[in-house]
Amino acid sequence: MQVNGPTSLLQMLLASQAKRTVAAPFAPELPAQAAAPHAAVATPAQSVQMLVTLAQTMPPIERRRRAAREVEKGLDALEMLQAALVVGTGAAAPVKDLRNWSENRDRPDDPELAGIMDEIDLRIQVELAKRERDRLL
Repeated sequence: MQVNGPTSLLQMLLASQAKRTVAAPFAPELPAQAAAPHAAVATPAQSVQMLVTLAQTMPPIERRRRAAREVEKGLDALEMLQAALVVGTGAAAPVKDLRNWSENRDRPDDPELAGIMDEIDLRIQVELAKRERDRLL
C-alpha cells in the first residue's frame, strides 16, 4: 500500500491543531497565590490521611482486583517453593516470600476472596511448619 499524501482525516487533525496553536500561543498566567514561593505544602500527616481516605473511597472493583493480585502472589510463592524443592535448589527465598505474604496480607471485604486467602494461608502455614520441622531434625 502506498500513501501519496495526507488523508482527509490527517489534514483535518492538522488544521484543528493549527487553530488551537494560533488561538492560544501562550500558557495562561498563574494566579498570584499559586506563584507565591511559600505555597502551602501538605505535611506527612496530611498526606497519610489523604491516602487513607483514598483507600476507603476506592471503588469495590479496584479493591477486589488488589485482593486478587495478593492471592496470586501467595500462589506464586507456593509454586516457587514447589519448583525449588523439585529441582533440589535452596528454598530459602521462597520460604521468605511465603512468610512475608502470610504476615503482611490484608483481609479483603469480599467473603469469597477472604475464604480463598485463608485456604492459601493455611497451606503456607503447613509448608512453613514442614520446613521448620525438617530444619530441626
